[in-house]
Amino acid sequence: MAFTPLVQYKGKNDGRGPSPSIWADLPRDIQDFNVGVYFEDDFVTIPSRLTNTAEAAIGETGQYEGFASDGATVVGASDGGGAVTLTPGNAGDEAVSLRVGGAPFKINSTSYKFWFEARVKVSLITDDQSGWFIGLRENTAATVVLPILADDTLAVGENLLGFWRNSADGDALDVVSGPNNSAVPSTVIADAHTLVADTYVKVGMKFDPKDGKLRYFFDGVEHATTTTVTAGTGATQPDDVFLGPIIAGLCESGSPGTATLDWWRAAQLSIDS
Repeated sequence: MAFTPLVQYKGKNDGRGPSPSIWADLPRDIQDFNVGVYFEDDFVTIPSRLTNTAEAAIGETGQYEGFASDGATVVGASDGGGAVTLTPGNAGDEAVSLRVGGAPFKINSTSYKFWFEARVKVSLITDDQSGWFIGLRENTAATVVLPILADDTLAVGENLLGFWRNSADGDALDVVSGPNNSAVPSTVIADAHTLVADTYVKVGMKFDPKDGKLRYFFDGVEHATTTTVTAGTGATQPDDVFLGPIIAGLCESGSPGTATLDWWRAAQLSIDS
């Protein structure tokens, strides 16, 4: 059934918090399971360090899973109320990742409205040091070569959608999309945002089924390029699997630097808006 939501959010696009350009129409009662699915974390409670023995649930609530090579760390940071800093091991081809231990969101031609945003920074923008991905990914275990391969490319068959800092171009953030199950993830927008070392950027996505558009945002500003989500878009975008938030990094050399995630949130309606 259709409804007119009471929206919950007002703020500043250039502030620390969620951008109203993305979230202004989020229903105030989104936590009601009849209305939608909602997730957010400001990392006031910090997950514990990962080990390289196996993927395991971490954090006091057990809501996260992740992977860390020997020497990699996931530690708390005092930054605006809470944050988490990820560091790959400082040898080549070592990885670290943190992901929600579930995948509640799906974006296709029959899906309802969807929102995603995260505030993140990388300490280094030097080329050939480390690759980082943040966004949505299917609910499968991360490893030292998933979702990022040892050659610093996104793995074939990865169902994902989000923002990719390729090690070969350390100051550029691309929008990327992994098609259904079998192909190489493709670049939707190359050089969509220029990164500054140790400086936060808010990256976001929003899908509106009324016009079928998936939109991308940087610091609350909508990018001119959009993706049209129609039936059969699985060849270019993951539309047949459920997805959940993830951040992942891979060290290419001995100086990978870090990525710090200040907060992230995602939501999707379960009824027409």
